[in-house]
Amino acid sequence: MDGLIITFLWNAVCINTAYTFVFISSRYLFGDYVYSRMIRHKRFFQFDRAVKKKGATILFLLRCSIILPNSLMNYACAVTDLSLGQFLVGNTALLPVSLIWIYFGTSAATIQQEFTRGLMTKEEALEAILSFAFVLVLIAYIMKYISKLVDKEAEELQSS
Repeated sequence: MDGLIITFLWNAVCINTAYTFVFISSRYLFGDYVYSRMIRHKRFFQFDRAVKKKGATILFLLRCSIILPNSLMNYACAVTDLSLGQFLVGNTALLPVSLIWIYFGTSAATIQQEFTRGLMTKEEALEAILSFAFVLVLIAYIMKYISKLVDKEAEELQSS
């Protein structure tokens, strides 16, 4: 459990620092270049309108889903009206998502070690694998729900 907590805290600090660095450098150093690349995509303008109306909420929803890669979102956010504060609030979605994946990694390592040492029976290993599968199905459902919310936001923005 200690490994999970330490890894989670370290991940939270590092990922937010890296994403914030990309956001700030893209906005103030490479803004013109990033903007010229982003305007080639119709989706960017939808994203820009969504950010103007919903701010951190739209970023939070997109961070929870897997609709856009996080690295691309960092660049896109830098050339929108999103403030640094809104960017940081939207990034809080990374925390629960990161916790889930870190938990999977540390649990899988523990199960593998215990099973190879003979400390875990086949039934216990099967139970652990089934619980992982259940959590993955739950994650897929949550991602689908968030994708629907994002699509609904996009439809509302297009109609207004």
